[in-house]
Amino acid sequence: MENKIKILLLIIILFNSSLAFLPHLSNPYPILADEYVHISLAKQITEEKKLPFTNPYTIEEVKHLNFESGFHFFLAFFFSIISGEPVLYYKYFIILFMTINSLLIFYLSKLYFKNDYAGLLSVFLFGMIKSTGDFLAHWYFIRYMELL
Repeated sequence: MENKIKILLLIIILFNSSLAFLPHLSNPYPILADEYVHISLAKQITEEKKLPFTNPYTIEEVKHLNFESGFHFFLAFFFSIISGEPVLYYKYFIILFMTINSLLIFYLSKLYFKNDYAGLLSVFLFGMIKSTGDFLAHWYFIRYMELL
């Protein structure tokens, strides 16, 4: 890959990451209630050392299926190695996942179209997807990661 393509890809990824992080600038806490549930389930994994199948917000132990356990283990891993309150640094995961997803989209588009510029355009257009109430894209990355 040429240096010009690498530089353009880096610029687009930085732009996409800053655009995805934009809703989190004015709010130091997670945006969706679903994000709090993910944080609490991951904290339960780190504290109890087992996968929770109960709702952490109810007094009674109401059983429920945990279809997102892989993501909760992933969060629990980060919560165990990073000190501090997970609610406050949770919003920075969007930057990590936006970078990973952008690189994957570039690579797959480049393979499919056999053109670096098609890959760059794909990454740029991926960053332009706006989240709304009915379509939660990468701006609300937890919902987006559940789809993968």
